[in-house]
Amino acid sequence: VSINTAIRLFAVTASYLLVSPSNAQMNHLDDFALLDSKGQFHQLTRYSDMDAVLLYVNQDNCELSDWAVSHLASFASNFRDSIPLLALNNGSLTRSVERLSDRNIPVLLDETGYIFQALNLSKGGALLLLDPATLEYGELGKEFAGALRISDVAQSNQLKAILNAIEPVSCELQIQPFQEYQQNPSYIEDVAPILESRCSYCHREGGSAPWAMSDHRMIQGWAPMIREALLTQQMPPGQIDADHERFDGHSHITTGERITLINWIDAGALGEELIKGREDPLQSIEPYADGWQLGEPDQIYTFDEQSIPATGDVDYIWLTLETGLVRDKWVKGYEFDVGDPSVVHHARIFTQGKSYTGEQELKDFAAYAPGKSTIFYPDGIAQHFSSNDRLVMQIHYTTNGKITIDQTRLGLHYVDNPPRQTLSNPITVNESIYIPAGDRNYETSASILLEDDSYLYAMSPHMHYRGKSMKYTAVFPDGSTEQLLSVPNYQFRWQMNYWLTEPKFLPAGTTIVTNGTFDNSSANPSNPNANVDV
Repeated sequence: VSINTAIRLFAVTASYLLVSPSNAQMNHLDDFALLDSKGQFHQLTRYSDMDAVLLYVNQDNCELSDWAVSHLASFASNFRDSIPLLALNNGSLTRSVERLSDRNIPVLLDETGYIFQALNLSKGGALLLLDPATLEYGELGKEFAGALRISDVAQSNQLKAILNAIEPVSCELQIQPFQEYQQNPSYIEDVAPILESRCSYCHREGGSAPWAMSDHRMIQGWAPMIREALLTQQMPPGQIDADHERFDGHSHITTGERITLINWIDAGALGEELIKGREDPLQSIEPYADGWQLGEPDQIYTFDEQSIPATGDVDYIWLTLETGLVRDKWVKGYEFDVGDPSVVHHARIFTQGKSYTGEQELKDFAAYAPGKSTIFYPDGIAQHFSSNDRLVMQIHYTTNGKITIDQTRLGLHYVDNPPRQTLSNPITVNESIYIPAGDRNYETSASILLEDDSYLYAMSPHMHYRGKSMKYTAVFPDGSTEQLLSVPNYQFRWQMNYWLTEPKFLPAGTTIVTNGTFDNSSANPSNPNANVDV
């Protein structure tokens, strides 16, 4: 019997045992996503190419023996490519979490407690079998081991050993974090301010989102999808795993804000204050403003008009524009004026020497993403713009159900004299990437050595369809390191720029290392073909 056949028998046997002894049934679980204690992103449906997932429910009051931890770690190591074993812990990083994480068991941190609630557990210390394809799950008991039929003897024995080892572990469920918050928040006082500050820049009339958060009724209608987007961490886009306060204009939502929104939705998404005649705060959100926000630019470059279909996917479009400059310029700031922001997902503009063609020798120059259309550099800093360069724009459109026209313009603001400091856009590139078909965690890296004292202002992770995560690390001349940015859930459809609130000084001799992970498996929803090497 093949391993795959054995695993299918394993799942069927598990279902039978869950039903037969206690008349229980397999339960359904909505998709969810969490970070683990090491900052790695895990989404249940991203394991759909696995035979099953084992989930150990950990709590700080659960006393696991060293023997039990050893068996869990052994299974996690030996069968991570067929039945990965994960742990789930409510709350943040604690000693019990570190104990498991130190043995290379990924510990998912449920900082809201909603996943614990959704699992409808009676106690901690349980071992669950999850089917990531059907989103069904059930609890495994010791009686399961006696009837288990798996052709892989080592796998069978280790699973039985786990069930034996964790049998003495039984701990009462702790209060979940979301239960300590207001269970029925106020729409006007609690909910609307979060939506306005975290979501409304895109979700407004004329914005880039497919619908506008225009009033309570609209939010109430979209409430189930908002809940799903929060639990799978799809929104806000471009989330990072730490130190979000260090970034300016970054789309972020706190754990408390996430709990407030979901508690409100679970309570019925009501707007009782509006019945009493109070004004809806979302109705005062201004629509997207056309025109130049920084004043009339010194120079305007207009790219060719583009026709966007009503539906379907639109491939990246590359546009080239000759500048007509007769002498070099120093750019103090720039601004994008997009023709139809409802379909412009993002845009990046590069400079390219006139002797090159295609995508050769492109240097980052300017970038647009919803919420970040203008940049004005601090005093004494400017970007060099050579008269020997042309502009090349990469623009990504998303359809919105209507045929439309977009013509994007770039406005540049100049200074007359050379600045005290020149802004540059170095790129770390690895051109020897080779991702085998089906590889879900292909790791690669690239680096650049800074020859002069420098200040870091922004970082722009960029990968294609199979991109999964990216980290930036500074390696200082003395050998010490500092993580600059971690994007655990890189999403190809969101090309984000992360601007630091305060620039980071990097002495000469510092190496900036970027580590990227790619997912070329069928579980990657953005992967166009998991059967080819890339």
